[in-house]
Amino acid sequence: MSTRKKNKPNTAVEKHFDQDRELALAQLFSRNIGQDIFLLISGFPFMIIGQIAAVHGDFLHVLVETSNSTEVEGETIRIHIADIFVFFIENEHPEE
Repeated sequence: MSTRKKNKPNTAVEKHFDQDRELALAQLFSRNIGQDIFLLISGFPFMIIGQIAAVHGDFLHVLVETSNSTEVEGETIRIHIADIFVFFIENEHPEE
């Protein structure tokens, strides 16, 4: 598990790392639109299983099938990529 703090980056290197990480994840999620995904995120509802619906900038849109909160099931929710701690994409499409 990452020990990196969620605070604003203190150095140019940390800021660059965050931007590179978000860009790489946005590209990966874009290549896998329509695939099933499992997510653990920092904020409520914490755990999501669903399908990648879209990627807009640094936001992932997921059609929620199952969650620890029934209120979001069947809804498409928007998740900031920086808030994603763990994910698994079923049948992931690797880099082209």
